Amino acid sequence: VIELLGANFYSGDLGPSTIVGSAAFNLLIITAVCVMAIKGGEVRKIKDVQVFSVTAFFSVFAYVWMLVICVWITPDVIDIWEGVLTFLWFPIFVVIAFAADRGYFSRGGVTRETQHKILLEEASAQEIAMLEMQILKKHGAGLSDDRVAQLVQEEFGAKATRAHYRMGATAAVAGRDTGPGGRRSLMDVKHVFQIHDTIDDKDSQKTRMHFGFRATFVSVLESIGALELVVFREGAEGTPLGKGSVQYITLETGTAKANEDFIAQNGTLHFAEGVTEMTISIPIIDDAACEDDEYFKVKLYDPAAESSCVCAMLHQHHVCEVRIVDDDHIGQLAFATAEANVEEQPGNDKVIVIGVARVGGSRGRITCNYRTEDDSAHHGLDYEEISGTLVFEDGEVHHDLSVTIKPRGRYESKDIFRLILEDPEGGVTFVKHTDGGEDSCICTIMIESDAKSKDRTDKLMQKMRHNWQTQQLARSNWKDQIAEAICLERDEDGSLPGKTAIVMHVITVPWKLLFALIPPVDYCGGWLCFCCSLIAIGMVTAVIGDLASLAG
Repeated sequence: VIELLGANFYSGDLGPSTIVGSAAFNLLIITAVCVMAIKGGEVRKIKDVQVFSVTAFFSVFAYVWMLVICVWITPDVIDIWEGVLTFLWFPIFVVIAFAADRGYFSRGGVTRETQHKILLEEASAQEIAMLEMQILKKHGAGLSDDRVAQLVQEEFGAKATRAHYRMGATAAVAGRDTGPGGRRSLMDVKHVFQIHDTIDDKDSQKTRMHFGFRATFVSVLESIGALELVVFREGAEGTPLGKGSVQYITLETGTAKANEDFIAQNGTLHFAEGVTEMTISIPIIDDAACEDDEYFKVKLYDPAAESSCVCAMLHQHHVCEVRIVDDDHIGQLAFATAEANVEEQPGNDKVIVIGVARVGGSRGRITCNYRTEDDSAHHGLDYEEISGTLVFEDGEVHHDLSVTIKPRGRYESKDIFRLILEDPEGGVTFVKHTDGGEDSCICTIMIESDAKSKDRTDKLMQKMRHNWQTQQLARSNWKDQIAEAICLERDEDGSLPGKTAIVMHVITVPWKLLFALIPPVDYCGGWLCFCCSLIAIGMVTAVIGDLASLAG
């Protein structure tokens, strides 16, 4: 570029010769390195001849093109269209290289995908791992190992002929080696057949229909009259289930007694076609006796389907536990949980809900006060302070208190504050065995650091530490390279250098110092070194060009 601008776009002796010479040198060196890197006795194959052919063609075409535009078309002159076309060869080469990489130049329309399939048996463990990652990204991360293996074989593996399997089996029986990757290929074929057999078995299975309860635990007041439990059935989305049925029965598994606390029930729910939910009605007996909370269970069993193509099964939620809350007592108050651990939400406030339960009765109107209390966590900084009065009307058995947790950026620290119930009115007391006894009830809330935020902090600290070390190393490298450019080192045996070495050092010091001032690659990811190197090379090229002109 410098030579062309200085010679009114007439090519000189420096530019084209340097380009062709350096390119030819690079081609020969790369070829030599590839040859020398192979150890004696080892064999390397070119997996994709199309890509190699394109690279080899353009490596030679570059020299021919320079000969065409510099000697044949316009000798010693570079026209604008020649320069533009030369730059256009870059995107043209990229497009052709991409087409070759995709296999568009293969014989008979064989695509790169087919070549992948041909080479799958000889793929390395790293290549197989990359194929597995592609499958997981495309089809989802929840696939089983068998399914991943099948998809890898289907999308990247060649379908071998029967003759291939017959030859491989014969060689295995005879005890002969089946060639590079041969034994592995037979194992892969066997594995793939096993996968297909498994899939065929799954396809032959019936459509599954599950019966279960919407809720597995229900609390009701003794005065509710009748309890309604919802039973659902479900199957694969979009699959017709037809008609079905399931039986139910009440069980005296707790303190509640049939026909004393509830009316025993058993029967069959018949689901018509298209119906997905039905209810079970269980009468609850209300008496005037003061009792503790009582429990019983309702169980589903013996599911059935009318269609022979549907397999009726019980859902994991096929048992429901029922708690009958006695409403003849005033009851007692307690937190649903004595301790609550919560992770802060990075960047946003997080609202947690603490339940307050009225147990052992629900008759009458009662109240109590609530407030938060600091410990290692402080209101306004770690959480928002709340206080007020809870009111339980006659029959109410539950209330929720919401507390807002504020993000502070914790790493490993755990901060604690308390939520306290106190000053009960209306004759109610607090559950004795809870923290605070009968006079108060205390819930301890512990704020912890977010696990993901902690990981990010670790990575940030590592990166900052790495950057700091990199900056220190860069400054040290820069200082060392300047010192090495100015100072003359001793010989390997420790003796002082000779007169010739001293003279050559004095002559080359300006050039050494010029390039020693270039920042090391540790700054700006190497871009600063790259740009400064280009500038320095341009300066040296201009000086050499001028000296060459003066020397004739």
